Amino acid sequence: MKIDRMIDYAVIVVDFKAKNPEVLTNVLAHEIGHTLGLLDCYQCSNGSTAMGLMKGADDSNGIEGPTACDKQAVRSAYRELLARGTQAVSAISLNKTVEDDGEEPKRMTRRCYGG
Repeated sequence: MKIDRMIDYAVIVVDFKAKNPEVLTNVLAHEIGHTLGLLDCYQCSNGSTAMGLMKGADDSNGIEGPTACDKQAVRSAYRELLARGTQAVSAISLNKTVEDDGEEPKRMTRRCYGG
């Protein structure tokens, strides 16, 4: 019985057109953000998150790692995950059935992102 929505593994494929080291750093910061549980945030204002839209294979977005907003979003997501995990463990210890209704996770409100 699977009771979580954790990612067990991932494959990252970087577009071969991205040859600029700054752009590669931006892309990797973005993809590593996914491994931490962050979703794409294409409506976010420029420079506020590593999870924003890249302009192109030759244009750096200036984001070399997680921003303050990214860190806040990860902390919030992990607090929510901990709360859900505690509820699931409690249900299992009481021999209750834990069902996954298959719904997609809710998108977090990212107040600090602007956008």
